[in-house]
Amino acid sequence: MKLTKSIILITAVTVAISSFAFIKHRQSNMFKHIVCFKFKQGISDADRQKHIQYFAALKDSIPEIVAYEGGEAEKVSYESTADYDYVHIVTIKSKEDSEKYFHHPAHKRFIEANKASWANVFVINTNSGE
Repeated sequence: MKLTKSIILITAVTVAISSFAFIKHRQSNMFKHIVCFKFKQGISDADRQKHIQYFAALKDSIPEIVAYEGGEAEKVSYESTADYDYVHIVTIKSKEDSEKYFHHPAHKRFIEANKASWANVFVINTNSGE
């Protein structure tokens, strides 16, 4: 009986460790899509908010998006920063899924609805696990 409990415990611990390692591996191999926007001079606060809310809502329309973060670009005294106003960071399941994200109708609608407000766009893509 004691041996059986020990075997069950060892098996449970092994499964838990394996599951954690798999989850950690899956999270670390996510694809990050970082988009920096410079708004045109003189755009309204309403257009700026429309852009921010529309991009943030993409996570609800595009299933490949795992997570979303966004915020104002901050200037700091200790380094030269690019002249961008807002940064969006999208975590996508894989590089392959980034193609689905890019061509998704919701993403295309976002671009069409907001591109008139942009002076410049800078994009960085990275695999966060590599």
